[in-house]
Amino acid sequence: MLTMKKEGALLVALAAMLTHGGAAHAEYFVRPYVGFSTGGVQDGLVENGATSKTVGFSDAARSASSTVDLSTGSLKGYAAQYVDGFAYFNSVMGDTITFRGGASTTWDFGFTLDGSLSATLGLQAPGNNSSTGIAYSLTFAVYRPGEVNSGNWFSQSSKALFFQNQDIRYTFPGDDDPTGAIYDSISGNLALDTDYEAFEIYARIFASASALAPTGLVSSEVDLSHTGTVDFAFAPGVSAYSDSGVFLGLGLDPVVPGVPEPGSMALMLAGLVGTVGLFRRRRA
Repeated sequence: MLTMKKEGALLVALAAMLTHGGAAHAEYFVRPYVGFSTGGVQDGLVENGATSKTVGFSDAARSASSTVDLSTGSLKGYAAQYVDGFAYFNSVMGDTITFRGGASTTWDFGFTLDGSLSATLGLQAPGNNSSTGIAYSLTFAVYRPGEVNSGNWFSQSSKALFFQNQDIRYTFPGDDDPTGAIYDSISGNLALDTDYEAFEIYARIFASASALAPTGLVSSEVDLSHTGTVDFAFAPGVSAYSDSGVFLGLGLDPVVPGVPEPGSMALMLAGLVGTVGLFRRRRA
């Protein structure tokens, strides 16, 4: 027998299901990260929380800082080593982007890196058998939601809809003085096949500065504080949203997948009430 208590519980459960529609998808993060040959690391990972963060450390021997800001789509970093050893930074961001009304159009994206390198070179020590270097890289990737996460996206490139990584390294002894401006970029596009498309995007810049006097590299600096910046372009009339609600000015999607519009939810609840009432009349 279906009692009133059970009927009430059923209505409450359905109302909760229709209101929440399962947990709303919200996936974004910032991860500024610095490390050193001595002194450990600072990992500033924040998932589904703050949308900008900076970490850093500096003393007479080395310096490193990292900043990530979703609102401007920017990654910044600086690394310098003044005595034997190394310092590095890794600036990473991720967000989920939703497009509505874009069927048969194209989403264009780019990632631009602007910075400089400098090195102080000396003489290689006789009989030296060691090497060291200066390195930087930039990466941009796009996945379907749920394929990867903030911890494994870089190693799962085979699953990506788009993945491009550029690595640049100077090794000493062997390379000439790399001092000067650097400019690198990544660009690509993806087709929007339907009027509802969602993607997870990931962007990263990394740089390492080192020094090892016997190799001839006395000190080095990688300055990417001019930023690596992500930018988007899509057709007029297409609406774009971000799970962070701030990425490149893209606000939150007003429609949460799986959650009916208020009018639809009211009709469904009314239908259930009518069904329960009919069941009670038949039992009477």
